[in-house]
This record gives sequence, C-alpha cells and structure tokens, in this order.
Amino acid sequence: MLTFMKLCCLVIMEAFAAVIFLEGILQWKQKEPVRFWSEEQAAEENSVKNVKIYNRIHGSLWMILGGVSMISLIVNYLTGAAHTGFTVLCGIVVMFVIHQITGKILRRA
Repeated sequence: MLTFMKLCCLVIMEAFAAVIFLEGILQWKQKEPVRFWSEEQAAEENSVKNVKIYNRIHGSLWMILGGVSMISLIVNYLTGAAHTGFTVLCGIVVMFVIHQITGKILRRA
C-alpha cells in the first residue's frame, strides 16, 4: 500500500513539474516579452532590447526548475531517500545565479 501511495505521489508531482517545464518552453517560444511572475507587468517591448534573448532567459529558468524537480522526484522515488527538497533548493539557487548573470548580459546588450 505504501509503495502505491508513493507511486501516486510521484505521478502527481511529476505532472506539476512537467507543467513548470512546459511553461518554460512556452516562454522560450514567445514573440512578445513574457512575465516572470504571475502578477508582474510584462516588460514593454520598447524597453527590452532583444525580446528573443529576454524570453529565452526567463524560459530557461522555468525549464531548469521543472527539470530539476522531475529528476529529483525520480531519484527520491528510486532511492527512498528524502533529499528532494535539497535538490529543488539547489535548482532554485541555480535559477537565481542564472537570473543575475543574464540580467547583467541584458543590461549590456
């Protein structure tokens, strides 16, 4: 019974991680500037020098979060260890670092 519950939990959480990953793909392909957070105003097209790079940066952040979540959930299920939170936290730190680096790149471009 416990294995079935863990498997159901894995499937549900993988579905949510896949939605996050797909959000990144959609942002990657957008022609207009995208929003980073749900309530944030979208950047004006004339204030973004290169919309393609801007959208790819934000899309890649969501893809990293979704990908790290999917991988960590599978590893957690296979090993039985409870290190999923640590792995996702590492993914968030990587997202923050990439956001800081790419923000500097966007300001220079």
